[in-house]
Amino acid sequence: MPADATREELATSAQCAVNTIETATTASCKAAAISDHSDKNFMPVLNLAPVFGPSVLYKIVEDVENETPANSSFEENNASMDVVADLISGYTWFFEVDPAEMEKEKRIQAAMDLLREAKIAQRPAGDILVGVYVYSKDWGHCINVKLSPAMTAGALCKHTMQQLNIKEPINKMAVFEVVCDQDLERPLHHSEPVLSVVVRWANWDASFAKSNYLCIKNNYVYDEIAPLVSNRQPLSVFSELRYAEARQKSFKKSVLEFTGGKITQYKDSKASQLLNQWNIEDVLWFMGTRDRPFFGNCVSLATQEEFEKWLAAMLNAEFPKGIFPPAPEPIPDLLS
Repeated sequence: MPADATREELATSAQCAVNTIETATTASCKAAAISDHSDKNFMPVLNLAPVFGPSVLYKIVEDVENETPANSSFEENNASMDVVADLISGYTWFFEVDPAEMEKEKRIQAAMDLLREAKIAQRPAGDILVGVYVYSKDWGHCINVKLSPAMTAGALCKHTMQQLNIKEPINKMAVFEVVCDQDLERPLHHSEPVLSVVVRWANWDASFAKSNYLCIKNNYVYDEIAPLVSNRQPLSVFSELRYAEARQKSFKKSVLEFTGGKITQYKDSKASQLLNQWNIEDVLWFMGTRDRPFFGNCVSLATQEEFEKWLAAMLNAEFPKGIFPPAPEPIPDLLS
């Protein structure tokens, strides 16, 4: 045999050996990664070995008498499973895996776990069918609407008005959350998800939540404060008001200030001692009367002007991009 041919065959054999080792290393590494997550995929080494053993270490056994291929014996299959199990369990020792590579694989797996958990956490909940009233619960229309997690108050307004063929300007309407046997209500901002409002009722005491409902009607609240919020400038108010905590039966005079997105309660008009402070994004406020059973802290304002100033200041801070929904697009004149 020529020397060149021998060297070529040796080189080919060496290359095949390298490829085989690299393939075995990669396969063992991936199988070990699978077995590391056996608590989730139910595939420990004991289950992986029967899958990979006979296929990875498969060989054709020649039947000498009949001169035909024959299947591997039961003992050989068991031996192949034992070999694969050993490769998976001890692959770092067998193949001298670099610890840096092992750490890299762990980081990749950890990132994949975080991504998987994030996707599960963000998986949308099921839709909820809710009755929505229009104008009034007593004499208005009621329509059942399937609320999805992404449906905003503005989208609910548009959907309901189209369903009932209501011709009023949509930017003049709002979804109101009506609670405590119709004693309290608040307009939802057009960007607020409605489903979260309904789901929150499940955490309330039954005496407060049993008669809650949604109602779409003219947004008289925003209309009243429109002149104060049209320029979107931050507003500050400082007033002596009548204040009562949830456990108190009567009102007491108290000094409150709203500035910088915070409601602050002081002991006196000199603001010398701070008693309480609330961030506006943590406050869920309603308008109405204070009747039994008492619901949350309550502030009573003496005049309509004072009421509008406080409301405008809080809404401006809570929604700095604007409180009003966009005006509907004008219908094009096809005849012009």
